Amino acid sequence: MAALLADKTVLIVAKRLESLSALRTLVQDQQAGLVQVASSANMALSLLRMQSFDLCLIEHGLGEGEKNGYQVIEESVREGLKRAVDCQILILPEGSTSVANDSLESFADSFFVKPVSSQLFGNRLEKLLKLKQAVKPAEELIDKGDETKAIQLIEQMLRKMPSLGPYLTRLQCRLLINRQDYDRARQLLQIAADERGMSWAYMGMGVCHYHQGHFAEAMACFNQVLERSPESIEAFDWLSRLYRVIGRNEPAQKLLEKAVAVHPTVPILQSDLGDVASENSSWDVAISAFRESVKYARHSCYQKPNNYFGLARCLQTKVSPQGGPLSSRAEQEAVRALEDVAYEYQEDRLIRFKSRLMTSETYKLSGDIKRANAAAQDAFADFKKLDDSQQAEELDNLLEGLENTQLQAVAEEYKADFSRRVFTETEWGRNNLQGIGYYRKGKFEEAFEYFLKALETVPNSPSVLLNLVQTGYELVQLQPQRATEILAVCNERLLNVSIGAMNTKQQDRFRALSDRRAMLSDPEFDS
Repeated sequence: MAALLADKTVLIVAKRLESLSALRTLVQDQQAGLVQVASSANMALSLLRMQSFDLCLIEHGLGEGEKNGYQVIEESVREGLKRAVDCQILILPEGSTSVANDSLESFADSFFVKPVSSQLFGNRLEKLLKLKQAVKPAEELIDKGDETKAIQLIEQMLRKMPSLGPYLTRLQCRLLINRQDYDRARQLLQIAADERGMSWAYMGMGVCHYHQGHFAEAMACFNQVLERSPESIEAFDWLSRLYRVIGRNEPAQKLLEKAVAVHPTVPILQSDLGDVASENSSWDVAISAFRESVKYARHSCYQKPNNYFGLARCLQTKVSPQGGPLSSRAEQEAVRALEDVAYEYQEDRLIRFKSRLMTSETYKLSGDIKRANAAAQDAFADFKKLDDSQQAEELDNLLEGLENTQLQAVAEEYKADFSRRVFTETEWGRNNLQGIGYYRKGKFEEAFEYFLKALETVPNSPSVLLNLVQTGYELVQLQPQRATEILAVCNERLLNVSIGAMNTKQQDRFRALSDRRAMLSDPEFDS
């Protein structure tokens, strides 16, 4: 028997002992070298952060209510833990008839349906390793970050080895999309779709159309993927994003509710649902979604402070000075979420400030003024330790959060001094002020450029971002021929912020701009 794995490192991911034993026997029959095992998705990802493995054998089912094997593949790719030269094989439950094959980058190199015989495993593994050896020069260039040379080499390999066309084309199109060469990628993907009907080709075309502002075409592609792969995580994600970009938040929420019913353990879907439900003021849905996103994103590349803040902000809508069991439970859970985020990011002063400020707001809503004032004191002390850029980003939040506390007058005085010192003396502050000045004069093009410059320095400032978007929408009305370009700039930034974590005034402004976004989008979506 050929020692196919003699010089390979192997990771086995399986929950049940009998599955682990069966998979270990398969790799031992191929005389595997170092073999490590993991019993959960998070454990597998922890091992992958410590070292790379030439081969990962990943069981799809990892327990009820737990992340599955496909999520191990998806998160390892998203986090950059999987080298292009590595192999990942998915082991499906007995009776499975298909496997998700809709992604350009997050996919299993091969799959087996249980039970797996040693002979079948050896035969298919040998073919896979031969393929990986053939494409190794291109994948090594990808791992080195030299995408230009990788694309050139793939083109040469396609001429010499046409039998590897589907694999190499998939690789090539992913690189072209990374380099924003959407026209060329779309041309190649269309050929792959026409000749072979590959789901990943439709997905790739949808992504290209999306980035180019061809939203009707993108929607058709993503729906085509969902027809072929009804459980496609990426299609759900991209289609919901598209709905939000064109201001169709109700369909986006319905789609994401369907998605999380199918994939409750996928944090990106839960997080997106929390955001869009917050935008729709569907607080119960948002609370549940943010709660699950916090749970399943912990210790992963999807763990984000805004999921905790979004959860707390949504729970605040349930807190009332009249009290009652519902208000009391919401208050306790909100404060606990804020304590958790401060603990998870202990070294981050900005997050500690936000946590304490929102804690003060929560107590204020429940009528517990003594605790609200104590938390406000801590928040203000933390705020003054932030650098000028961070203070500028959070100044509006500070003032709203300290309203009706004993620090309100002090904060307003601090703002006046800060504005004189920072907004006029820093480059980004001057850019923001100039943008506001040009906006008031109706010179929207100049204002748009100055807000963009300001955001380069303070990219997380909700106020500057909303200024940019509002100006962009005015500019689109004056120059409709530039709508695709301007809306792309606005949408790229809008979808990277969480409305759930904004203060109430910013949320109201965000919703108003969302309504305008729907009016500016292509009228063909009104049907």
